[in-house]
Amino acid sequence: MPLSRETRLNLIFLGLLLVTVAPGAVIMLRRQLSPQARRFTMRDVVHQQAAYCDGALTNPNVQRVVPQLTAAWVRQAADGNWKAGAAPERRFLGCMSLHRTFEVVAAGDDARGYLHLGLMVWDFTMSQHPGVLAFHADGGPWRVDGFAQVGMPWSVRRELQNLGFVDPPEAIAWFEIVSPRPMPVSAARGLLLECQFGQPAGRQDSCLLPPSGNRPIR
Repeated sequence: MPLSRETRLNLIFLGLLLVTVAPGAVIMLRRQLSPQARRFTMRDVVHQQAAYCDGALTNPNVQRVVPQLTAAWVRQAADGNWKAGAAPERRFLGCMSLHRTFEVVAAGDDARGYLHLGLMVWDFTMSQHPGVLAFHADGGPWRVDGFAQVGMPWSVRRELQNLGFVDPPEAIAWFEIVSPRPMPVSAARGLLLECQFGQPAGRQDSCLLPPSGNRPIR
């Protein structure tokens, strides 16, 4: 008995559906057969800690931490891009801005006595448009003396993801800014650095440098 036209169309549709769904079903089955796989009956992971640089997380009850690999990578990037002298005279750990768009990682002065600050801009949009970033502190604008895109290693991205940072940027931006007048390194203590992205009234953020040593993680 010949098949009707509707039956043939239904069989064709069923075949296409199986071809489309089968690969995904095989991948899911293999993942669930893995001893390390989370079971469907397990609850979602609730992170008690969060990366200090995760600006998307707004829960104030989560403890902020600086992961080990991330801290080492940030320090290496600062040393590799620092221009004022052989190495920074002061370093900061987890010195993030209020909205977590950038962090201050180093401070030092040059041969003329001008204060330099090393920054890491974590916000992806801001890091891609350095020409519209402006920095102010101590009553005046600070000049950008160095800029570089710093690619994030896979191991660092994975470490941040394990702390709940869903989509860490593939690269962040290094900035080295210079004071408008001669200032000693000690002037960095308690300095309020303000950042504006876009004109005339763009996004704003600020970072209060610690009075001494490394600041506690917020």
